[in-house]
Amino acid sequence: MKKILSGIACLLLLLTLGSVFLESIWVFDLIASGRLQYLVALAGLGLVAAISGARAAALILVTAALINGWFVAVYVLKTPPALVEGEQRISVTFHNVKQLVPDLAALRNFVETTETDVLAFTELRAGDAPAVRAAFTDFPHTAGEPGEYSIVLLSRLPLSTARVHRLDDDGPSGTTLEVRVCAEGDARCIALVALHPAPPFNPGYHTHRNIHVWATANLASRIAAEPSIDGRIAMIGDFNFTPWNVIYKETLVLSGLRDAMVQTWPHSTFHSRTAVAGLALDHIWVGEKTGLVQSHIGPKARSDHFAINAQLAIDFEPTR
Repeated sequence: MKKILSGIACLLLLLTLGSVFLESIWVFDLIASGRLQYLVALAGLGLVAAISGARAAALILVTAALINGWFVAVYVLKTPPALVEGEQRISVTFHNVKQLVPDLAALRNFVETTETDVLAFTELRAGDAPAVRAAFTDFPHTAGEPGEYSIVLLSRLPLSTARVHRLDDDGPSGTTLEVRVCAEGDARCIALVALHPAPPFNPGYHTHRNIHVWATANLASRIAAEPSIDGRIAMIGDFNFTPWNVIYKETLVLSGLRDAMVQTWPHSTFHSRTAVAGLALDHIWVGEKTGLVQSHIGPKARSDHFAINAQLAIDFEPTR
């Protein structure tokens, strides 16, 4: 029994190390996505090993648990974006509808509760788009295009710019929607970039997801630096990675943005509200002059993803 536990412990430690140092390999990237679940499993097995008297196995399992736990702890100890000075508020909601007709009543209630100004969808089928637009006639301004890896955006506020950026490759996804949402004409705008890259279920999709997210993070960084935007930006979408993935930290740093969905405990936006039974795949990142009032996780509305919302405060004072 002790030899079996030691063998399992060594394998799990190797998989943990692979998820840290070999995340460029898609299998290890998937393992990293489930780091929280992995941590719970390691803790359970470590307890079994300790009770069984398999001290070596217990020590190895504790080591693997500490490595995974470090990633979780770094995230939950993050400070959410502070509330910036500024009177302008904007509420942004994003939902992956999973190519299903959404429960529009549930979604409508969430939109009203959060006082949503901008509503973005991904995996919205072309045939379902008219019904969604008809349910949100008070969002007259639209941008984007329906599709599995595309974004449709509805806004109560005027849009001064709407561009669909496309990657120059043959991957399954590759479109990023850029819009400028304006409060008082072009002089008072916040930029939004939205994307849904492919899930990393095989080597090709994994590579393509990384390229797509890196390109969008770089785009967000350039837009944030524009004098007319000056840090008033949000990057939203189903990024198909969790806060435990190495690419999360790398692209967050590249974009220069902050995670508006940071909470005091791990959260989930996919499959289950319980973090251990789900994954935090959907994100809202914000710029330097975009502060967080409050974030919300809403209904599934027939999808396997929960709608997410961030109520933001925008600083329109010029940088001194």
